[in-house]
Amino acid sequence: MNTKKYLKYSFLPLVLMLGGLAFTACTDDIEGGKPVDEGAYDAVKRVDGMLLDVTSNKNESVIELRSDKYQTEVFFRLTKAPQKGVDVKIEVDPAYLETYNAEHGTEFQLFPAADVAIDREGKLLLAPDEIRSVGVGVTLPQAANCRRGRPICFRSRQPPRPRVSRSRKRRSMRSIW
Repeated sequence: MNTKKYLKYSFLPLVLMLGGLAFTACTDDIEGGKPVDEGAYDAVKRVDGMLLDVTSNKNESVIELRSDKYQTEVFFRLTKAPQKGVDVKIEVDPAYLETYNAEHGTEFQLFPAADVAIDREGKLLLAPDEIRSVGVGVTLPQAANCRRGRPICFRSRQPPRPRVSRSRKRRSMRSIW
């Protein structure tokens, strides 16, 4: 009989607590903090392209002209495989110098664009399953009027008939000392 009494008094609070939980409702107006900004994850859906140096794999390099000319090789890389083939043209972009100087607080002057030699006329073609192009040679002769701080702004762009609908252009900067 004592056992029944102990069971009765130990199970009664348990049944009351479970009954109270059964009649408790959750509300939808509870906020768990600030809303999350998912803007950083938009790049997962895009195909971005960038121009990189073959030796350093960087999109920005400082080059010292210590001989008659400087030769390097650059390539174009996509963040993921495109759905279609991609035509890319690499060219010198003098207009980007103003943007670069404003963003970095510098007063660089432009290296003579006519002196920059880009192999294959800067034209590259990527197949739908490729994310990296072959290397393209870039030759920079020592210009007669070359002074410290003459950057070369390369730009990769699609020709007038683009074959990829989702791409963003990134520019790379090369500083000549």
